[in-house]
Amino acid sequence: MPSTHIVHLKDYLERIERYPNRKNVLTIGDSWFQYPLRTYFDLQSGIAANSRLGRRANILDDSYPGRDAGEVKSKIGKWRRIAAELQAQGKPFAAILLSLGGNDVIGKDFSRHLGQGDGSDASPWPWTAQVPEVARRWMKLGTLGETFEEIAASYLRIVAMRDEFAPGATIVAHTYADVTPMDKPYTFGLPGLRKGPWIWKYVEPLGLTPAERKTLVRWLLESFHGLLLDIGANSSDPGRFIVLDTRLQLADTASWDNEIHPLGQGFEHLIDGFWMPRLDSLV
Repeated sequence: MPSTHIVHLKDYLERIERYPNRKNVLTIGDSWFQYPLRTYFDLQSGIAANSRLGRRANILDDSYPGRDAGEVKSKIGKWRRIAAELQAQGKPFAAILLSLGGNDVIGKDFSRHLGQGDGSDASPWPWTAQVPEVARRWMKLGTLGETFEEIAASYLRIVAMRDEFAPGATIVAHTYADVTPMDKPYTFGLPGLRKGPWIWKYVEPLGLTPAERKTLVRWLLESFHGLLLDIGANSSDPGRFIVLDTRLQLADTASWDNEIHPLGQGFEHLIDGFWMPRLDSLV
């Protein structure tokens, strides 16, 4: 059975009554968890399919395209109330699946972190062992670091919610995949309606080589991976914060619907190769 979106919370609570022996799962994400106007599964809907998790879990989804991690601050109160209610019923969440931070790092906020390329930013960078020259030159590391701190704060709000209302739950996050800056926007199926590209149109005028562009986005995802590892290591229960490292998956641009979203077979590869092996042991 597919997941229930949070706008239909009453239906979800009724489902819990109907299927009391199933584990309860909360999914919170961006367009990788809710990818509209396509006939194939995104990560969240694929995971929730009957052939995977749907017959074993009651899944409540709060995902929508374009979500920044910073929006967690305005949403956490509602999630906490739901988690508290389930805990009171003796049916707490068993897992919380997250797809947060992509828009902040390689999506719509990417351009906000670009500099002028007129010097080398010597700001400290704790999330990777080294910062490539192209990143030192073109990224505003101080501003980007502030964004990383905001992402961390958002994740930690969810960790705190888990600790209070579902201490046995495991949080599962992911690192997105091997994006390539390219002039390939998301199209809505109607002439002139499109979103993106999110990276290419900002790096193209800078004269960066294809190799430099790839180095830059791979470093961003490596840094995001380092951030997630830090969050997990500093959480109350590191063993219950799982990071699925899919950074170098889907390197072939043929696997992508547009610059930052995979096609259906790309999502399927990530679900079957990474998400389900972990979730099978949790649910």
